[in-house]
Amino acid sequence: MISRAHYQELVQNPGKFEGERPHTPYYYNQWTNGDGESHTYYFEECDCGVCEPEIRAEFTEFVVDYEESVAFGIPIGSYVVVWEDDQGFAYSSLHIERAAMIEHIEDWLGL
Repeated sequence: MISRAHYQELVQNPGKFEGERPHTPYYYNQWTNGDGESHTYYFEECDCGVCEPEIRAEFTEFVVDYEESVAFGIPIGSYVVVWEDDQGFAYSSLHIERAAMIEHIEDWLGL
C-alpha cells in the first residue's frame, strides 16, 4: 500500500521535491528502481563522425495504475513524466493522454 502521507511530507520540506505534488517523489523512486519507460532526446549530431551525441533531455514516463490512482487521486491510465534538472531537483507532469504528454515534452524542448 502506498503511503501518501510519506510523500506529502517529502514535498513540504526543503529539498529535491520541494513544492511538487506528492506523486513526484513516488514516481522518482520508481524511476531510480528501474521502473517506467525512459526516453532520451539528443541535440542534433555533427556530421564529423567523431563527436559523441550530447544529451538534451532525459525523462521517464509512467502509466498510473489503480493503487497509484487511489493513493494520489489521479486518473487510472493517465501518464506521469518525471525528470531531474541539472541542480538535482525532481519534477513531474501529469497528462490524460499520451499524445498530450509527447506534445508537452516537445514544446518544452523546442522541437
